[in-house]
Amino acid sequence: MRPDLRQQDRDLRRRKCGRPLGLALILFAATILPPAAHACTCGQRPLLDQFAAADVVFVGTAQGAFDPHENDDFESGGDPIGYLFCVDLAWKGVVTDTITVWTARSGAACGYRFQPGEDYVVLARTRDGRPSTGMCSGVERLKNALAARYLLPEPVPVKPGATWPAVSRDVLLDFLRFGSSHDNAIAATLLAEEIMVHKPGKPSPARLLTWAAAESARILPQKPTLLL
Repeated sequence: MRPDLRQQDRDLRRRKCGRPLGLALILFAATILPPAAHACTCGQRPLLDQFAAADVVFVGTAQGAFDPHENDDFESGGDPIGYLFCVDLAWKGVVTDTITVWTARSGAACGYRFQPGEDYVVLARTRDGRPSTGMCSGVERLKNALAARYLLPEPVPVKPGATWPAVSRDVLLDFLRFGSSHDNAIAATLLAEEIMVHKPGKPSPARLLTWAAAESARILPQKPTLLL
């Protein structure tokens, strides 16, 4: 019997944002997905291109998940998993403070594993009338979303009092000098791409690691130009 996805979506939406997550829901979300696989391969696509192509873009807190195929005799890694989000900020495609986003069950099928209670920048495309996303869609935890916080425009608050933790160029330079290797590499790439708009062919991210502060102050205008 085909699961009633619309009814299950409505049932999940009845949860109220702002309430503590139930233990059963957290455990369910942690167990419905198999261990992450590494067979998914994503092409290199700029975040702003992903942003432009997405139908739904928002910042929200993952509340929990449900598997409409949990009682099937056979489960496929491509089966859809629904995640409920409480929306804090939105760019497009969101009209309420809750939304259910779908992704593949398995990481091998590029499904994304959202952790209940974590804040995410979510980019999704509409498929079969539902927002669908995955590992190659530009989704990232908000605290790690350095590129999104630097490049994306100011979103619209959905939750009262919610603010966008935008990253300035000065903060990028601090990440470049003092951040983790992951943040360091992202900051170097972002600054290199921006500088190349003004001075094509120079510098490379490797060179930026040593002279980014002086070169950025000398070449770049006061505001980023990548959003133009």
